Amino acid sequence: MKIVKLDEIEAREITGGRKSKQVITEAVGAKNIMIGWITFPPGFESDKHLREVEELLVPLEGKGYIRTPEGEFDIAPGMIVFLPPGDAHWHGTRDSSLTQYYIFAPPLPKR
Repeated sequence: MKIVKLDEIEAREITGGRKSKQVITEAVGAKNIMIGWITFPPGFESDKHLREVEELLVPLEGKGYIRTPEGEFDIAPGMIVFLPPGDAHWHGTRDSSLTQYYIFAPPLPKR
């Protein structure tokens, strides 16, 4: 068993003013899942993208949205978003920031 304390992981700043932490990875022995933490600032929208793996989004604080070719869907704490492999989508926020866990199963291929 491994216990990871989120406040002991240093956040890295990534494009668009986002902050991200790699929480559960190979470094703690995970082979079939990867969990990260990310904060999107107000007014952020990602580029359209898709994953080759299953993706879960678990909002923790704030509000945001997921846009897909089918429409735009508000997300907030108390919801879990499942994106199957190949589902094109965008992440975004309006007036508030959004902090969430993201989970990839299996982990994304190394680049």
